[in-house]
Amino acid sequence: MIIDKDSFVGSINGLQCPTKSDALREFGNSFLFPKYYGNNLDALEDCLTDLSWIKQSKVILVINDFDLFLTNETEEFKSSFLELLYDVQKEWNEDQNKEDSKQFYFVNNFLAERSW
Repeated sequence: MIIDKDSFVGSINGLQCPTKSDALREFGNSFLFPKYYGNNLDALEDCLTDLSWIKQSKVILVINDFDLFLTNETEEFKSSFLELLYDVQKEWNEDQNKEDSKQFYFVNNFLAERSW
């Protein structure tokens, strides 16, 4: 999703990502990954550290309902998945001097208590 001429938002709905395969699919869809995306963690990292198909200079990853993200996976797996995302952010931040570098932001939003 493009929010302005310089910003692209990849929005992930935690509710729709209880499993690894669900999360990998949602990332591919939200970030418009190329057809060669392999739906595995290595491919996820490769695509998130490339993003050459996204023309905006700011890329924002938002995981909504974060407390529901990867609920069918172990805490260990969820931690390693999040570590991968933070490593991607760190890599982009370290590359700020490159001509084609992007600013990469990772935001997670917890489900607020709802009263219906």
